[in-house]
Amino acid sequence: MKKYSILVVDDDVNILNLLHDMLELENFNVFTAESGFEALKKLEKNPIDLLIVDQKMPEMSGTELFKIVKDKYPDVMRIMMTGYPEIKTFKDAINEGQIYKIIIKPIRRDILSIAVRRALEHREVLLENKRLIERLKIDVIEKAAKIVESEEKYKNLVENSMEGIMELSGDGKILFANQPACKIFGYSREEFQGLFFENLLQDKDEQKNISKQLQKYGNIANHKVPLVKKNGEQITGQISIRSLKDKDGKIRSICNIIDITEELKIQEQINNSKRLAAMGKLAAVVAHEIKNPLGAISNSIGVLKKFLDLKDKDKRLMEIIIKETRRLNDIVNDFLSFAKPKKLSIKKTNLTAIVNDTVTILKKDNLFRNIDIETDIIDDFQEIYID
Repeated sequence: MKKYSILVVDDDVNILNLLHDMLELENFNVFTAESGFEALKKLEKNPIDLLIVDQKMPEMSGTELFKIVKDKYPDVMRIMMTGYPEIKTFKDAINEGQIYKIIIKPIRRDILSIAVRRALEHREVLLENKRLIERLKIDVIEKAAKIVESEEKYKNLVENSMEGIMELSGDGKILFANQPACKIFGYSREEFQGLFFENLLQDKDEQKNISKQLQKYGNIANHKVPLVKKNGEQITGQISIRSLKDKDGKIRSICNIIDITEELKIQEQINNSKRLAAMGKLAAVVAHEIKNPLGAISNSIGVLKKFLDLKDKDKRLMEIIIKETRRLNDIVNDFLSFAKPKKLSIKKTNLTAIVNDTVTILKKDNLFRNIDIETDIIDDFQEIYID
């Protein structure tokens, strides 16, 4: 009977040791970690079946850890522990971390035992379903590969696919590429014939990684990889590869490729917008904290100036202090404007008056002393809407 491995994460060492002992008595391999970062390191080195994590931890919360594990180790079951039952916490953990169950502290041994065993049973069902689906996919691909040799329909299906599709030999040589694949990389069908798949990779070591994955699992699904086009342009692709045998028993691979470069750029823009929003909130907090003591300083200086009999030298120093205090206040106001821009105040304005006022100011400037400035404003544009 398989002995399951469980990783328990809690910043409270006493609780960690207690849970470790409870689970060892249930005949599980138990690993422990005192933080999310330590847990990620142990996940890299050890095959884990179940992850039990405390929600409230410094540096990285349980929800944040679950989100990373869901994406990187999707087959690891996830249980959250919390002593602070909050609806938002539950929603975030379920939606972002896709956890199996929530256990409320203090934890009873019988409740923990039932939750753990049901989670592991559920994991076995999911893995079996996944194996069946993968077997079904492989069967479909094998049948489709046979149809390639005899049916024109399959060729049309491949050519009309939205994805790039390639057939590779056992040593990675490109035997066939459909039109979308030619479009992605900029090669013609004839040019593809003499290439190996590794010629399309930015990092040549990536080919070794792909070969190891295929040898170990027989397939690669939705793997993000840096690619290079014929003209040297670097793009990011998402590839899925299935290995199979042809009628002669030779190894063949079917590779699906999607160019996700633009998708990643859009995601990066969204992330940048979120970071700017966070910076704006921080600027608002800092600015408000500065304005209070700054106002006290400004008022105190005003009182001193009014009631003290200062010498000329001291008066000049006082004026400098007042001037710099105002400048600092302007900087703080700029921070606030960045954090919370004012709404536009649109009003109808006479364009001619604005231009004439501007010209009058410029004519008095020494830089424009020997320059004639003429204006010619179309009547239809004399009144415009501005902020």
